[in-house]
Amino acid sequence: IGCEEKGCVCMGLDGVAMVRKRLRKDSTGRKTKHCGQMKRSSALWCAVVVVLSLAGCATASLERMRPFQKRCFAGAGSLDGVAPCVMILSEDGSFGCAQCVDVVDAPLVYLTTIIELQAFLRREVAETDSNFLRVVMIPLVLFVDPASTQELQQNPERVAAVLVDLNSASTLAEGIYPPVENFSPADAFPNRQFTTTPNSSYEWNFAATGINQRMLPFNLFFVNGTVATELRTISFRFLESRLTEEVTFPRQIIESLGQMWSCNATSSKECLFESTCLPVGSHSVYSVVGDIPPGREVISVSTAIDSNAFAHTSFAYGAQTEALSAATLLVVAEAFYSYRASVGATRTLRRTPVFLLFDTEAYGFAGSKRFLQDVQGFSCQQPLDISQGLIGCRVPYMPSLQFTKLRNLTWTADIDASQIGSGEFFLHMLDDTDNDAFVNQQIRAAFGDVLSETSLNTSQVGLPPVSSQAFLETFGGDVSAAFVGGYDTLFDIGYYHSMFDNITEVYEENYESACVAARGLTQSLFRLAYADYESSAVVNCSLLPALIDCLVGNFSTCTLASQFLDDSTFQLLSPVTPRTNFAFDFQPLPITTNNNPQWVAKATFLSAFVGYYNAINQTRIRCNSFSDCVDVAIEANNNFSNINPEDALNVQCYNHECVVTNTWFHPAYGTKIVPRNNDSSLFTVDESVNSQQPAWTESFWDSNLGFCSYTQDSYRYQVTILVVGLLLWPIFGIFPLFHWVSARRAAKRESEELPKPN
Repeated sequence: IGCEEKGCVCMGLDGVAMVRKRLRKDSTGRKTKHCGQMKRSSALWCAVVVVLSLAGCATASLERMRPFQKRCFAGAGSLDGVAPCVMILSEDGSFGCAQCVDVVDAPLVYLTTIIELQAFLRREVAETDSNFLRVVMIPLVLFVDPASTQELQQNPERVAAVLVDLNSASTLAEGIYPPVENFSPADAFPNRQFTTTPNSSYEWNFAATGINQRMLPFNLFFVNGTVATELRTISFRFLESRLTEEVTFPRQIIESLGQMWSCNATSSKECLFESTCLPVGSHSVYSVVGDIPPGREVISVSTAIDSNAFAHTSFAYGAQTEALSAATLLVVAEAFYSYRASVGATRTLRRTPVFLLFDTEAYGFAGSKRFLQDVQGFSCQQPLDISQGLIGCRVPYMPSLQFTKLRNLTWTADIDASQIGSGEFFLHMLDDTDNDAFVNQQIRAAFGDVLSETSLNTSQVGLPPVSSQAFLETFGGDVSAAFVGGYDTLFDIGYYHSMFDNITEVYEENYESACVAARGLTQSLFRLAYADYESSAVVNCSLLPALIDCLVGNFSTCTLASQFLDDSTFQLLSPVTPRTNFAFDFQPLPITTNNNPQWVAKATFLSAFVGYYNAINQTRIRCNSFSDCVDVAIEANNNFSNINPEDALNVQCYNHECVVTNTWFHPAYGTKIVPRNNDSSLFTVDESVNSQQPAWTESFWDSNLGFCSYTQDSYRYQVTILVVGLLLWPIFGIFPLFHWVSARRAAKRESEELPKPN
């Protein structure tokens, strides 16, 4: 059919063209249609159809077998729904989790109760027994029982790795719902040894379990519900729903990957010497309202912007504990800006306000201690060349020297705020001096009836474990250190520094409480900065939910970050910024912004927000990046000539406007740790510094940290499959060979039968 002058098309069984041959002349010289051996071609097509059908069936079968194939799940920083516990060190030892070899593999066993876990861990099995080593999966409700981690720490011999089933969360990003009413992996008095009362026996954290202080000698991974269900389903299928340690085949094998590089170290000093760790730390933000004139007193408001958790690289959200307080200070900054632009413009500024957003506070108040110690005694050995527009210090590295101008000023008071979502507020401060009494009176008047005096004897118990501790340690009674929080004698939050303090635990009443705190803090600044005892603060509390979403939610959808950061910075940071607010590892700011900009993404947003509202000059010059503000920077810094390094001002593109501001980053890492090279990239522990100064470090780990899952058959079965395959391949291979030979012979006969042309 379909013949034309140039040839004919032979159709197959389903109308598909199969063979195309040239027209040939018959014995009379007439052109005829000739499709060769049609029956043979049709038969061949049938064979092809059958093969393709079988291939389709095989593909479907392979798809059903996909869960049984080897699959790997990455750990820290991945999107696989796997969160690792890693190794932390201090001068007192090591904590967290650490596998000390590249790979450990073992069958999976699922244990659901503390009795099953104890029976497994305490069962006497010879190390040569094939039943000895197992990867243990436990549900989240068992993990939060402190008896389980204690048992794992005391009897780790049979454990290859631990998987914790977060069966309430299909993805880690959605937030993890607590299976218990209260749970905190922190101590009863967090950071006790780094406070001004290191020997106190007082307990602030009523939900404390202390499991952060335990060391587990194996990898531990939290896995989301989807991954955990798949692993359990496969294991149960092989075990016929029986939980057993006996050797059965086929079986599910978990391969734990990645080791902690500091496994052999017992302290921060050792791992820093071996270059297998870095200081826990990041960068705080300090923002001066306007400039810093000599002789004027200083008043500050402060809070922590970092948090902690057992698997801190993934779960240190701190939604109510820290993030809500940080968001509140941003609302205060905006409200105080509006006041300065109106009422404040007609008044004299008595005290310079400074906003302090401290990082790494969860690790010995490292951020606040380092900032205040640097204010008191930092010495720049080699300043950067200010004539070339380079601001700060080269050795040791410092982004700016503006903070040194606070050194000779009278610091009247610091008001610290955290855990402010309870709806009631308590003022904690010493009352030893006339200045203490004055500051106490102004704060109480600013908050009104919603603020109560703590019922504790502060002179005996001391202040709660907050940044105020650093002010007391550094300045003693010369600075009034005040703390405003939502608790009196015990923490208000039952999930302090745990994975459950996430965005799902922030409710409307928490925002309302934070709004009240923002109003009280703003009016405290009116009184202490301007001596304005009459004005009422107007605060934009509608910002709070959006700010919380930026700080513990999805940063890529944070509209405020996209508004205040320039376009290129937001596009760089938004896809990779984690939800966790752990401090990560300290490196100088240029190294961090080049290699791991996501570590300072939220601090960059915070600095842009407070930097804009605390600006010396909002120039109204539109910008899309810093390059649009170069001329403004040159003019603001007097062409970078005849200017002292500490007088250099920061010019940035904030809120799409060139802004001259006194807002800067400041290093935040343990004050017992010092650089040992000029680049501030290598560190050591200064043993001459007392033990009340923190020296926390985090171990490096292998880049493949995570685990793989695959099905393992018995050795005998695998050998049998290999032998059968070797025997069968000649049988199946002879059919294509036979078809090829017969086709050649048929083609030869056909050629001989055709009439030869004249």
